[in-house]
Amino acid sequence: MDPPQFKIGLIGGKEISEKLRKEEPGKAILNFQKSHSLKEKKSDPALQLLSLHGFSYFETHKSLFNLMKNDLISKIPNLSQEKLDVLLEKTFKYMSLRPKKHMQSQKKIPMKFLRELESNKELAEKCPFEIKRQIWEINTLSFHNEVYPLLQSFILDTSQRDLRLDMMSSELRPSKRRETNPVLQKLLTLIGRSLPLYQSTIEVVRLFYSKTGDIGLCTLRSELVMAIHDLQITELINNEECHDLAWIFDACIKDGIISTKRIKNLENLFHTKSLLNNQSLEDVTMLIRDPFATWTLIRSVFAQIEYLVENSILPSNDENLKGLTFLLQLGFVAREIVKTKQYSIPPEDSDLLKNFYPLIVHLILSDQKESEINISDYSELISNFTKSNKIARSIAEYYIARKMSSQDYNMNFPKIFLEKLLQLKENLVDELPFVYSIVNKMITLNSISQDLWTVFVDEFLVKVAKFSIPLHAQCIKLFTKAKAPILKMSINSAKTIVQDKSVLDVANRDKSEIQNLKNLYTQFQELLLNSQTDSSFLDPLIMQF
Repeated sequence: MDPPQFKIGLIGGKEISEKLRKEEPGKAILNFQKSHSLKEKKSDPALQLLSLHGFSYFETHKSLFNLMKNDLISKIPNLSQEKLDVLLEKTFKYMSLRPKKHMQSQKKIPMKFLRELESNKELAEKCPFEIKRQIWEINTLSFHNEVYPLLQSFILDTSQRDLRLDMMSSELRPSKRRETNPVLQKLLTLIGRSLPLYQSTIEVVRLFYSKTGDIGLCTLRSELVMAIHDLQITELINNEECHDLAWIFDACIKDGIISTKRIKNLENLFHTKSLLNNQSLEDVTMLIRDPFATWTLIRSVFAQIEYLVENSILPSNDENLKGLTFLLQLGFVAREIVKTKQYSIPPEDSDLLKNFYPLIVHLILSDQKESEINISDYSELISNFTKSNKIARSIAEYYIARKMSSQDYNMNFPKIFLEKLLQLKENLVDELPFVYSIVNKMITLNSISQDLWTVFVDEFLVKVAKFSIPLHAQCIKLFTKAKAPILKMSINSAKTIVQDKSVLDVANRDKSEIQNLKNLYTQFQELLLNSQTDSSFLDPLIMQF
């Protein structure tokens, strides 16, 4: 004899509708109640007593149903996997009402049920994450559809972007930054403890990076490793080849510099784990290209050069400087390696060690008034070197941004360097961190000289603002933060920027930035109005945005 069908959901609804259509309603309801009422005759007196006290049959049956349901649910955590499978087999047909709690207790749901859930998007969406993860593990495309929008959101989050693009920034401890990163926290919720989903997320991050070149994705790659470290998810940590590398860099970022001990630790790690000999080179280079790691490396290179100056040691003979330079080289080829899948290590850049670093030594000695060579004699040499060498360019940019606080800032070198930088034209988008850094530095200065404003704003920023909306927005941000003494100075520069029609073309291609830009223009307009300065030149652009 077949087991009775429970008359709930669509099954019960269809049967009742059919009976009401074929029979007299009152008789049909009475027959249905008799057929499906409690079979235990001893319960009849209790039901009659409850009825006399005003309890309807509906209330009584609902109460009994909830009592039995709660009793079953309380037993689920202690059921064996075999009994859980039996329970799922008997109840799955009713899942259209609501995904059942007992499914959450099953470490592995049988494939046939996962396939059914996978094919029913509405039902799958109602499932708790414990079940969704098992569905995503057999449907990678569905999981990627969950991850893609989060990565896009991460790239466009201006608060996160501002943090990682400032070469001089040291505001947040790495762990605190991870805790306050909403995209990272959401990704961790999606992944849980699932190794396939963790690895799939890493694959998507790599793919996005190869397509966009956005270095923020290298930050996300690094933060994913350290987030599972923070949470001590051993299932994932034990299968993450780059965990130790990420941990060392995280400690260095927190310290703000890479010590001699850490350099040795990194060298030993590369030798013992063979991280440079296989596909893991993609992840290694991305971890190093994380802006926070890159800025720490650049600061460490500069600090090491200063140490060599103090101790009269040639840069080409220093092993620490060689090690730091090698790490920077790895970072700057990250996108090429991820895109081409060609796992070759860049050769040692002897030109940096033998020719460029000695020029930086002269620059430092000149600052200390200990060099007889005039700064103008080698400003051209340094600037020419940086045009074709990304590492040299980044170190020169760090030097310039750091020196902006100096009271005796000589404009000769930055003037020549910025002129060479402008020759990069559209490729200046890659120098977005440098622009962010100098603007953020200028915003914090108590006073800005006319020479500094002329070199950095009138002759440089107004010419680079058109290349991207973030660059444009950062320049406007400087104007909105301008203190009273330099407000008058900013008007001509601001007019030049807003009247450049090419920014509108960029804006139309980058609509995600529009609201942020409009807010900045509105703030600048209010600032001008409050200082009784003509702001009419802003009106047309605000209207178009």
